[in-house]
Formats: sequence, C-alpha cells, structure tokens
Amino acid sequence: MLQIVKDYFWIIDFSISLFILCVICVLYYKKYISYFIWLLFWAGVLTGFIWEITLTLIDVFNIANIFIFNLKPPVHYIFIVISHSLWDGSLFIIGVGIIYLFLNKPHFISFKFSEILILIIWSQIQSIIIEIISIQSGGWMYKPLWWNPVLFFIKDKPVTLLPQFIWLIGCIIFYSTALLIHKSLYKQFIVFSPQNK
Repeated sequence: MLQIVKDYFWIIDFSISLFILCVICVLYYKKYISYFIWLLFWAGVLTGFIWEITLTLIDVFNIANIFIFNLKPPVHYIFIVISHSLWDGSLFIIGVGIIYLFLNKPHFISFKFSEILILIIWSQIQSIIIEIISIQSGGWMYKPLWWNPVLFFIKDKPVTLLPQFIWLIGCIIFYSTALLIHKSLYKQFIVFSPQNK
C-alpha cells in the first residue's frame, strides 16, 4: 500500500484536492452546508494560500531552502500551492466540524477559548500526521534550519517545528476571520430581515 502511495504520490495529492473542491461545491449547491460554512472554507483556503505561496517563493528564489522533495513535483509550483491551499481549507472545516460536534451552540458568535483551543489541537494533530505521511510516502519534508528545529525523527528523517508554528498562527487568523464573517452575516440578516422593511 505504501509503495502505491510512493509511486503515485503527486497524482493522489492533486486528486484529493480536486475531490475536496468538488465535494464542497456540491454540498453548498445542494444546501447541505450553510453560506457561513461555504465562506469559512474559502477563508481557510485563503489563509493556507498565504503561507503556501510565501514558503514556496522563499524556497523557489533560494532565499532559504525550506523544502526537501524526495519526489520531484511534476508540475509548476503554483499548482502545488493551489492544491495544498484546498487541502488547508478542508482541514480548517474539519476543525469547525469538531467544534460543532463537541461544543454547545451558538458557535462563532464571540471569542470562546474552547473554540479556538479545539482548532489549535486539531491543527497540531493533523499537521504532525500529514508530515509523517509525506515523509513515509516519499513526498516532501521541511529542511531543518536554525529557525526550524527538529521535533523528532521518523526513520532518520526530520519532523520539524515550522509546520506546527504555521498552523498555530493560521488558526488564530482563521478563527478571527470566522468571527468577523459571522458578525457580518448577522448584520446583513438584521438589515434585510422582513421585520425591518
């Protein structure tokens, strides 16, 4: 199984991101998810895009060699950035789903430590898992640098701090954005509700 992943790593990677996009569009079109969740997905994609493009450009222009690719990407780096941004958006939405599952309503009305704590815990767990899967399947890994120390090794290959730190900051940005989106939608609802016409 692992050998299949190694042989078709990038095909699997891009296929999953395309699948994510199709699923979220169908769910929204069929009204299985709200407009709020739809916006949160794209907020997550945009949040992910910011760090994906930043790190990629730093690496591409040799400002710092951040990535080690065991399998050379078969396409231009912008496609990888877009693909992984879609991944990021879906991972944020899973975190939102966990909040909906375990915390009482209302959600994202105002700052709640429990909400952002769940997002952070989820983000740290999934980030570690994805890094391990990537390393094990021969995809990519982050190069250890003085500002990106090693947390631990998997078969002599490093799992570093940078992805964890990025997701920590990303969660804060995403959660703040989610609160703003919810507040904006609530204001629109009040303004355009029949009672106010």
